[in-house]
Amino acid sequence: ATPVAMGVGGVAAALDSGAIDTVYASPVAVVSLNWHREGRLRHVSSQTFGVVVGATVLRQSAFDSIPADYRQQFLQEAAQAHTLLNRTIRRDDDRNYTTATGAGVTEFSTAAQAAAWNTLMGNARGRFTGPAATLVPRVR
Repeated sequence: ATPVAMGVGGVAAALDSGAIDTVYASPVAVVSLNWHREGRLRHVSSQTFGVVVGATVLRQSAFDSIPADYRQQFLQEAAQAHTLLNRTIRRDDDRNYTTATGAGVTEFSTAAQAAAWNTLMGNARGRFTGPAATLVPRVR
């Protein structure tokens, strides 16, 4: 594969012209942007490779302003909200995967190459040096 950098807005035209034939995107994104229609994308991996990152972020001063007797309740409610959101995102991803395969996108397996993909992804994570790499250990 040869990576091609482009904005989201250029993907449909690039798919239509044959300039690209593969995208790295979630089923929700593919279906929402109609990249799965009219034979634009022909194949989808049945294995997932992406990681979705989300968080509730507060300034320390905002967290400290929560009365002490409510902080534990706040943390429990936030954890529950994150669990529900994760469940909703996964459900929507599954539904959109079914929509894409129902529109003629063919599923294929990369299970035979799983070890190579895991090594590649591990190496990529190890090279991550963006701002989040220094912030994540500090996030509650």
